Amino acid sequence: MRRLHGLQPASEANPSRFHFGMVKLLQAMEFAQAFPGRNKYPTLVPWPPKKAKRILLASGKMQDAFWKLDRSAELLDRARQEITDFKPPSTTLEEIEKMQSVQRDVPMFLDNILIYLRILVDCIADITSQLYAEKDVPWNSFHAQIKWFTNKMPRVDPEYSEILTAHSNWFHTLAGTSDKGKAHDGLRDAVVHRIVRMQLFYQTGGRLNFNRVHAFLYGDTANEGQSLIPMIQKMVDGFFQFLDRYVAHFNDRIYREWGGRMLDLSDERSTVLYESVLNIPSSWLYPVIE
Repeated sequence: MRRLHGLQPASEANPSRFHFGMVKLLQAMEFAQAFPGRNKYPTLVPWPPKKAKRILLASGKMQDAFWKLDRSAELLDRARQEITDFKPPSTTLEEIEKMQSVQRDVPMFLDNILIYLRILVDCIADITSQLYAEKDVPWNSFHAQIKWFTNKMPRVDPEYSEILTAHSNWFHTLAGTSDKGKAHDGLRDAVVHRIVRMQLFYQTGGRLNFNRVHAFLYGDTANEGQSLIPMIQKMVDGFFQFLDRYVAHFNDRIYREWGGRMLDLSDERSTVLYESVLNIPSSWLYPVIE
């Protein structure tokens, strides 16, 4: 299965492409619901106004969270480029001010990435709950939804239960397990709820794009001593792998229910969210589609 989420580098024929199939699937569903006759989905049942409002709100909030996440990653990259190789006694006041800004900004942007990821994921849980006839599907917590589909009611959708079972380690990194009162409840929980601080180390690379930032959490956390940025990159890669399978699964499920396919996943253009001929500063956060 080809990757449906991630960054596709530029080639001689095409600019860089960022794929985010989740948004494209939602947009196709919303368009089909808005114009059911035009799209000719023979078994489509229009959403009642209350359900449509809820799905549209959750979809919009999810997309807001993604763009805030992307912007935080972009701003972190810009801060990284401000790292200065101090060489006393020639260090200038401007260089000192730049480094002070880096020290303030990088922890804030890393916190934002973790927070917006959690918001984005919980919005997906809300949307998912609306795609089933069962009224008791948990809607306000992805954590609760995992437990419901994998432990309590796996027969409602065995295939989705298997996807959640096989592709949830990324979420445990983000939000931990359901056990309470532990310092390793997840990166987001650590920075929000625990007495944790972030220590930064820097490496200059001679050129701006080669500067490196290393961030470590310390305090009330089980992740002490682990480099935070590689952990976040690995987590986002796992999240995008989950989304790949999510989109493929619900694209097929909706096809069976509505009689028409939302996305042609054999066409790589179907999942392109945007293209750019310029360098994408947030690209460090996302997996690369080869």
